[in-house]
Amino acid sequence: MFGADGSRFESPRTQANEKGLKCAGKVRTAPQVYHTMLLHLGLNALWDFRIGPGTASERRHLEEMAGSLPAGSLIAADAGFVGDELCQRLKAANVSFLLRVGANLTVLVHELGTRIRREGDLVWLWPEKFRRQPPVVLRMIVLGRGPKAVFLLTDVLEPSRLSLTQAREIYRRRWGIEVAYRTIKQTFDRREWLSRIPRTVLAEHTASLLGLWILQVLSLVSLRRSRCDPRQWCPSRARDITRRAMRLAMDRALHEPLTWRDQLGQAVRDHDRRRRSRRARSWPHQKHEPPVGPPRMSELTPSLRIKGQTLLDAS
Repeated sequence: MFGADGSRFESPRTQANEKGLKCAGKVRTAPQVYHTMLLHLGLNALWDFRIGPGTASERRHLEEMAGSLPAGSLIAADAGFVGDELCQRLKAANVSFLLRVGANLTVLVHELGTRIRREGDLVWLWPEKFRRQPPVVLRMIVLGRGPKAVFLLTDVLEPSRLSLTQAREIYRRRWGIEVAYRTIKQTFDRREWLSRIPRTVLAEHTASLLGLWILQVLSLVSLRRSRCDPRQWCPSRARDITRRAMRLAMDRALHEPLTWRDQLGQAVRDHDRRRRSRRARSWPHQKHEPPVGPPRMSELTPSLRIKGQTLLDAS
């Protein structure tokens, strides 16, 4: 199981960066690097990533990474990824998916007005411009009720292979990728780059991510040797241990009782009960976007059903 998501990183506002990296965020944003990441949901470990200018497409990035995933993998992603082309290419790569959908998508249902069962009913994803191709047959799963309900689409059509409980747990674990971006931007202070031309901005970004990746892999190996749960890895402790080891490396008079690798085996989260909420105060730059809402649903007319079934049988 993998989680997918994208995020933007800013760079200096030079003419070269503005021309090469583009400004694709809000008004008056700096030139940006678009980063799309795959996170292993079992270990919360970085698996793969792609980068590009601020105008790059996270869907195209995901398509590139899906080709190198083990067969039978499943990707969980938010509403920005779903689309007919992406679903077709993931199915061709033998990669399953569990994608959140919102009002930006229209699906065809067999009978308009009927309530989608929580375990999931079959729907067709078949935009008008792709009507010469077979429709994508998917299962819609509903988590929660009322205005906060979450609508998910998956190509795993049998509830015996992906139940409601499993879908809820997989989508809940997808939040780990948000924590991973917080680790990169806040814990390791890499929300902005310093280079003044696009080529070195991308090199700086890649080198920083590779450094974090190496530290995480070494930490997970050390945690396993120490018989600690790798999912309890604490990035801030691994950062502090590594910085201390680097400071003391040139001072031969100081000797640590444990090696750097042994110390990484102790870089786990604390489990003390917190006395106050960790939620930050409301800041002007925080996002307060409304919920994505349910997808639009259109009725599958008899003529469309016959046409679609004929294309499905022919494929």
